[in-house]
Amino acid sequence: MELRTTLSPLVSLRITVSQPAWNMGLSGQPADVGKKTMRITSKQAHHCLQNADLCSKLASLQPVARWILLPFRVSPLMNKGNPLPSFSVNHMTMAKASYQELLDVASGLDCVGVELRTDLEGDLFDGSTANAAAESAQSQGLRILALSEVSAFNHVTEQKLTEAESLMKIAHACGAEAISLIPRNDGQCTDFTVRKQHLHEALIALEPLLRSYNLIGLIEPLGFQSSSLRYKCEVVDLIDSLGAEASFKIVHDTFHHYLSGEQNFYPAHTGIVHVSGVVYS
Repeated sequence: MELRTTLSPLVSLRITVSQPAWNMGLSGQPADVGKKTMRITSKQAHHCLQNADLCSKLASLQPVARWILLPFRVSPLMNKGNPLPSFSVNHMTMAKASYQELLDVASGLDCVGVELRTDLEGDLFDGSTANAAAESAQSQGLRILALSEVSAFNHVTEQKLTEAESLMKIAHACGAEAISLIPRNDGQCTDFTVRKQHLHEALIALEPLLRSYNLIGLIEPLGFQSSSLRYKCEVVDLIDSLGAEASFKIVHDTFHHYLSGEQNFYPAHTGIVHVSGVVYS
């Protein structure tokens, strides 16, 4: 079976998988099942999927039931003569890899950078300092696009703000450009009025902190019914009303977009796109 993900007229890729898969494309259309081929219109994606050694390495570092996640940063140059998006590697794609292995794979795939996570096994940066991590990335010509995550960011407490600022300090020290903000996902505070108020409180509290550390807050709506923030439109409306476009962007995750049933896209407000699907045995 093939998992076909259509991003835009610019990028269409098919990833052959060995288990049944859910289609998590932007359009939410049924998966295209056919010959086991790969068709890549993006130069970077073509190099990624045709590099047998790197693909083998990625597979060996993944659990049996694994995420296929090829996130890329939407380049501001896309409408200024650059027809291709810039790709990066999210650490979840190869969750058992060390920081240095992640950098090596991203460099080998000609990616622009990496997206790091704090919720994986092992120490962040393999236990090295944030400054050393920055130097390692820079030595390979890579950017640290984002550091993830602040969970339940829209449940504002003093403890949550302390947690957020702690992550911002690490992100600033390692040269990251953004931090990821993940909403509460426990079935609480899902009423429209309540969730809107909580989101407003969170953005008001976090914006001055983000400005002080020169970071972007990447807000990722989760499509689950238990999520307190499912729809990108609610985030975009609030960002616009606060005039906070310089501090906050949204994450467009194809998995969560599909689950939410949301139809609209917000490219001007999108800081990064996660092309993601679930493969299960």
